[in-house]
Amino acid sequence: MTAKAPATPADNAGMADSPKGSQDDPSAAPSPRVEGEPEDSPFSVQSSKTYLPGPRARRGTPGAPLALLGLILPVGLFLGWLAGRTPKPSKGRPPVAVAVEPDARPPLADSPMEVPEPPVADRNAVRSNWTTVDHAEEASRRTGKPILLDFNAAWSPACRDMKREVFDDAALGEVVRRAVVPVSVVDRSRESDSNSPEIEALLQNYSIESFPTLVVYMPGTGRTMRMRGYGNANQTARWIQDAAEAVR
Repeated sequence: MTAKAPATPADNAGMADSPKGSQDDPSAAPSPRVEGEPEDSPFSVQSSKTYLPGPRARRGTPGAPLALLGLILPVGLFLGWLAGRTPKPSKGRPPVAVAVEPDARPPLADSPMEVPEPPVADRNAVRSNWTTVDHAEEASRRTGKPILLDFNAAWSPACRDMKREVFDDAALGEVVRRAVVPVSVVDRSRESDSNSPEIEALLQNYSIESFPTLVVYMPGTGRTMRMRGYGNANQTARWIQDAAEAVR
């Protein structure tokens, strides 16, 4: 057996200076510690344990969130109620402003409200063509028919409708020309700022204020009937036929 060498003074000095526990694990190093931290601080680094910081302490009183929620909830309910009462824009087309022209169609003063049946032309009556006032009076004396004055204007939509639906219609136009001697009196003051003296005299004589205006009169008797505006084709043709009988 080999005899164990006695420990030297240097070896004893090294053992005295080494930390406790180095005799079992020479490679073990002392655990680092942050300066100023206590020995049992949770942030101290240990050799075999890992410490995590604990949860933060809550600030304020425990009832503060509930009190804040109690303030926000009524405000939210009020805003929702206010939004529900706000009128929403309607879908579809946006509203369009309708301009009323000076020749807007008023109610027919001398006509019944119901729409009559289409008038029947008298086939034995003389068919009269559109003519001037002077020629109309001569034709009226010759045929015994009254004169129809159609006061109209080219810019008036109602006048254009009446011309197309009544006077230019094959059946109704025939009724009109067999009942009266028709004369078209066109106002051109808007296009040329003035009318001819003859047209202006007729407008003043019959106090024409709107278009269309129909005047049926009999030169021999002086009787006159008037209709302002335009309702529909059958009603207008019927009125002309009835007015022609009334002024005879």
